[in-house]
Amino acid sequence: MGDRDPVVFFYGSFINLGVLKEYDIVPDAVDVGTLKGFDISVAPLATLVPNPERSVYGIIVRVPHEKLERLYGGNWVKAYAPEAVLVESSRGESVPALCWIAPIKQVEAAKGAYLDKIVKASRKHGFPSTYIDRLEEFRG
Repeated sequence: MGDRDPVVFFYGSFINLGVLKEYDIVPDAVDVGTLKGFDISVAPLATLVPNPERSVYGIIVRVPHEKLERLYGGNWVKAYAPEAVLVESSRGESVPALCWIAPIKQVEAAKGAYLDKIVKASRKHGFPSTYIDRLEEFRG
């Protein structure tokens, strides 16, 4: 992945490097990031909801445009649209990034296997236990 590839903030199942690998995305570098002013919703897929009192944890990576098109080209993610966000890196730096967000259209419990991918990766990336507890609240 090159220096000119877009910087992306992933927060749902795409924080799981195994899931990214299924789409032929193997980032050269992965940094943990925090997006303030949003909360996560998993109903049944992960998306972000503006909330000035919350923060969402995820990963910051570079991904080539053509791979992003493939990643977000599937029918199950068509509702997601890129938005520019400012993410705080693990080093405390503000990093401009693209982040795909979908409107919440359905409210249903997250599927266990889907949520497991997010929770497992959250633990691996060292996200705070309070955030992992928040993710677990979405189990149906």
